[in-house]
Amino acid sequence: MPQTILIKRGAAAGLNLFTPLGGELIWTTDTKRLYVGDGVTVGGIDLIGGVETNVATNVANITTVNTRIDNLTTSDIAEGSNLYYTDVRADGRIQTAISDTTTSTSTLWSSDKISSVILSGVSYQGHWDASTNTPNLVDATGTNGDFYICNAPGTVDFSVAQDGSNQIIFAVGDYVIFTDDDGAGPTPGVWEKSINSNDVQSVNGQLGTVVLGGSDILATGYAKAVVNSTILVTDTLNEAIGKLEKGIEDAQSGGEVNVQADWANAVPADDAYILNKPGDLTDLNLHSIGELLDVDTTTTSPVQDDFLAWDGINSKWVTTSPAASTNAFDDLTDVDMTTVVPSSNDLIAFDGSNWVPIAPGLVGSTNFEALTDTPNTYAGSAGFTVKVNAGGTALEFIDTTTVDGGTF
Repeated sequence: MPQTILIKRGAAAGLNLFTPLGGELIWTTDTKRLYVGDGVTVGGIDLIGGVETNVATNVANITTVNTRIDNLTTSDIAEGSNLYYTDVRADGRIQTAISDTTTSTSTLWSSDKISSVILSGVSYQGHWDASTNTPNLVDATGTNGDFYICNAPGTVDFSVAQDGSNQIIFAVGDYVIFTDDDGAGPTPGVWEKSINSNDVQSVNGQLGTVVLGGSDILATGYAKAVVNSTILVTDTLNEAIGKLEKGIEDAQSGGEVNVQADWANAVPADDAYILNKPGDLTDLNLHSIGELLDVDTTTTSPVQDDFLAWDGINSKWVTTSPAASTNAFDDLTDVDMTTVVPSSNDLIAFDGSNWVPIAPGLVGSTNFEALTDTPNTYAGSAGFTVKVNAGGTALEFIDTTTVDGGTF
């Protein structure tokens, strides 16, 4: 339900009779003005009057500023303040910015440096096939900044001799660009590659479809084993990889790869090797759960639907049937349903030793009206608030739908 708040109010003549608290609002019913107390000013501060005065002052100030701006000229501003630019100033700043004091007289641009920057830009010439070098690109022949985009991969030697001594690998999307620093020499221009693709350029120095052997990726001294033999835990890296490569080679033709397991560098009686023998798993020693050291399925042989339960006395997982497990609430060791037999709608409560049945009436009141220190009915109290009574002994309802500040 919404609340109605009434601020303190009265005739204007009564303002001189008291000093409002800081932040307290006062309304004069005859002059229709709003005041706020600061704890010092008698009658408070006239909010509307202060706003009117400030607005009038601000309007006057704005009018003055507008008048001055409308009549402002460059003669009113010192040139040294850089608040405006003349043509001379603008030209000077441009020349300084490009660090070039020589004015160009041979081009359309304002300086030799700007002319050089603009006229030396790159120029797209189209697609280029690196597999056939089409169109044919050769060093020392081209225009500075001309570039092509590769549309077919290949390896190209741009040197004039084209003797294969300077081959460059191109992928689709790479740029080939002619570079000549000054356009005249003394070093002739050359065609160069600008990588614009994510393709792998080479692997281990090899191009095309690359097949790596052990010698390509291992340290010096590696050699493939002559015969297939077990990889021992004491083997060096090169010795192990040499045996592995030979084993893989033999496995591809029906052989096997033997790797000794590392059990404190000792060969146990069982499971001495991990076997990779295609099509033959008969040599593997497969275990059952009953062989585990902490499992006992011998004392009680399992039948269908049995499960394992932990035997804390013998420290083993043992076979247990569902019938032997706890299936009822009363089966629990801390529940007593014998001393007091539960009745319909009874609850379960802890008596300090066990969980026992208890009637609902013994638990306590279940609604607000039934409490001894609260109102015994909600009737006529819709929207009211609960508060502690004046004696501090109970709760009571109060009407807070209207908050009235009173009169003066």
